[in-house]
Amino acid sequence: MNILDRIFTEEKREKSYRFFRLIRGLSINKNIKYRQLQSFLNEHPYVVIIDVRSNQEYREGHVSKSINIPLYELERNINKVIPNLQTEILVYCKSGARSKKAVEKLKKKGYTNIYNIEDGIMRITTKGGYPFTSSVTLY
Repeated sequence: MNILDRIFTEEKREKSYRFFRLIRGLSINKNIKYRQLQSFLNEHPYVVIIDVRSNQEYREGHVSKSINIPLYELERNINKVIPNLQTEILVYCKSGARSKKAVEKLKKKGYTNIYNIEDGIMRITTKGGYPFTSSVTLY
């Protein structure tokens, strides 16, 4: 057993590891399941939600309070929209494939608090019960 095991509880140890990863410049990114979305949004009221689907897909319906930056425009526009690299960002797409690519692009740009809806919003739209709208905010 090392000294960290003796000094820190599991919770404190995890917070310390997250802190040291953050200050070393490594990204903290997590996948969340679609059914965790509502509780995640309640726990992270200042998270910036980015829909990386096409403009047309976004117009058809999206998570409330999200902004649309299609994946192919993400690298070019993200610094204009979110200049602070420590901002909490939640990305999503339809199935999770484009949002995984978005996470990698954001990490390369230096963003450090990135969350991804792992399976996309396909299940949200079919299961319901989440803040979903068709009002439009495009970038």
